[in-house]
Order: sequence, then C-alpha cells, then structure tokens
Amino acid sequence: MENKMVLLTVIINGGFFEQVMDVAKQNGARGGTIFNAVGTAGINAEKLYGITINPEKEVLFILVTTEVTTQLLEAIYDNFGPETDAQGIAFTMPIEET
Repeated sequence: MENKMVLLTVIINGGFFEQVMDVAKQNGARGGTIFNAVGTAGINAEKLYGITINPEKEVLFILVTTEVTTQLLEAIYDNFGPETDAQGIAFTMPIEET
C-alpha cells in the first residue's frame, strides 16, 4: 500500500512551536519547518470573536503520511487549539509528489 503524504500546516501564537513539535513527534511526525509570521486580524476580529489576538505567530509545516493525519490533528487541537493560549489552527493540503 502506498503511503500518501499531506502537508500539515499549524498556525500558533509565538512561543509554542517546540511544544507543538513535541506533540507532533509523539503522534507520528518526524520533524517540521518553522516560520515566524505576523497576524493581520486586528481589533475588529478581537471584538467580533471576543478574544485577544497575538500578532506574533509561528507557522509550522509538517509532512506526514495520511495514516497519522487525523490522530495528529486531534492531538494538536486538544493541546493547542483556539481555546488555549496558543490559539492554534491547523489544516492539511494534499501532496502529489515528494
């Protein structure tokens, strides 16, 4: 059976990437790439959603097999989702070739 790959992208508040990578490795990932970023949601989004938005972000790119994707997404949301201090969001994109 062929192991298809997906790109898991995780966007979190600054300062959480090491913890996210630890959870990712515990759930089937081998490693990832981290980028520093700045969010642009602004004060209107804060008023609309009733949350404080930290503009300093970290974006993680993690290539994983489809076999571990669901388990990994659940672990990330449980530990770093929107209701946590990390205020994370994660999504996947299919990878055709590596």
